[in-house]
Amino acid sequence: QRSSLLCDVREACSIGKLGVSLLNRIESSENIARAYCVYFGLAAHYTESIQSCEKRLKKGFEAGMSNGDTFSAFFCANHHIRVSMIGGGNLSTLLRETEYYLNIAGQHGNIVAKKFFLMYQRTIMVLIDKDASNKNDGVSDELSQGESLCITRLSETMNFQKALQSFWLGYAERSHHYVLKLLQMSVLGRHHRL
Repeated sequence: QRSSLLCDVREACSIGKLGVSLLNRIESSENIARAYCVYFGLAAHYTESIQSCEKRLKKGFEAGMSNGDTFSAFFCANHHIRVSMIGGGNLSTLLRETEYYLNIAGQHGNIVAKKFFLMYQRTIMVLIDKDASNKNDGVSDELSQGESLCITRLSETMNFQKALQSFWLGYAERSHHYVLKLLQMSVLGRHHRL
């Protein structure tokens, strides 16, 4: 059964890759951000290199912003930071990019995107400076004020980020606790690799 699932993933990725290449060929710039978000943010990392996905998600953000599709642009940016962290990107560069995305989300008044970027910023700061985990810079307060619309998705991402932070700080039991919380969710980590 496992090999059947793997074949399904490969087939889905080849179909997605075909769709993206068709959009690129006909130069459909208004749909490229959406396609990149779905394919490179959710599927391609199973069959393509993380670095390739990271570059395309950044291009998806730029395409979305240039077309006025901020919804898809911020989703691409969200996946760009997530995939870059998983792929072992340079933390200083990731922090700058996260702050850039955070600034743009603030300018556009996108509260949901801003909350995700704040979580990523916090995790990156903790990974760069282990003492950052003890500092309260207002990020936690802003994150705790969640809207009911996206509370489940925020909880999922927050549990993943806390598990990641705890793991790299050397707190195995705390990391295990957050992984268990993530596994107990009904919509188990749709795009988080465990």
